[in-house]
Amino acid sequence: MALHVDYCKEFGISKQELENHEENQACTAYTRYMLDVGQSEDWLALQVALAPCLIGYAVIAKRLHEDPLTVREGNIYWKWIENYVAEDYTQAVEVGSELLEHYAVKQSPSRIEELVKIFIHATRMEAGFWDMGYGEK
Repeated sequence: MALHVDYCKEFGISKQELENHEENQACTAYTRYMLDVGQSEDWLALQVALAPCLIGYAVIAKRLHEDPLTVREGNIYWKWIENYVAEDYTQAVEVGSELLEHYAVKQSPSRIEELVKIFIHATRMEAGFWDMGYGEK
């Protein structure tokens, strides 16, 4: 969380402002979905629900980092890109992906179908989370 608070400080947004700002509906829906999966499902389902965020940030940041057309100097998002291509984050993605693969192969076909539904829904929620930035005033 400190990473996000520090990043917001660079845009002149204090921790108090973050805490006092009304949560966007897309954010509320997404976080409540994660809480719901965490409360009503097992550990694997929660990991599957978190995967679009964990893996998606790494994929997006890597693509932007490797793209020679990505502006580095003066890019207000460059620090974000660097955070998600950093060794600690890429290592977390590797570990998370390996755990998912390790446990997924042990599941029944019907369980895999359930997990796929969770993943698809979480991916849609993640996309909505990204899209909410376009609608903010």
